[in-house]
Amino acid sequence: MERLLVSNYDLPFSAFDITRVHSKGADLFGLMLPSSSEQPPMLIERNSFGLVVFPLSGPRNFQRIQLGIGAHAEGIWFSDPRIAVDISSRINPQSGGRIGDLSLSYGSLNLLIWDGLTNPPFPEPCPMSISFDTGDANPVGFSRWSIYTVVGEREVELWRRGAPEAETT
Repeated sequence: MERLLVSNYDLPFSAFDITRVHSKGADLFGLMLPSSSEQPPMLIERNSFGLVVFPLSGPRNFQRIQLGIGAHAEGIWFSDPRIAVDISSRINPQSGGRIGDLSLSYGSLNLLIWDGLTNPPFPEPCPMSISFDTGDANPVGFSRWSIYTVVGEREVELWRRGAPEAETT
């Protein structure tokens, strides 16, 4: 399957929704590109407590922000984002890891976030609404990862964390 950068590909309207995500309703997980380009892209989860927002850039990047009852987010919504990892960026999340890294532990995908309270910032695993069958394997983490969507026979990368290291000879 071919992987393209979103900046090099025009998405058909069927690949996303332009919507308002409310704090009440069924559980969900997705990527939102806010209506204003001044706001960062964000992962959004809705659970029994309402909306939880994880900005992917900006001054509050990778912080867990719980929005109050009645809150909403507006923008371009990708309801089924896929996550891919660069396996060459493996880390041991138990002995290291930075804010923004991903870890896979006992079937749970975790985003290493900053709670906004500790100083200096300390990475804390926050489970996402995605699960995998990993059995009881040791946790593994990744410092480089991306979010993409599938459009026909193409994977379109919507966002990326980290760039591959420059090769040295």
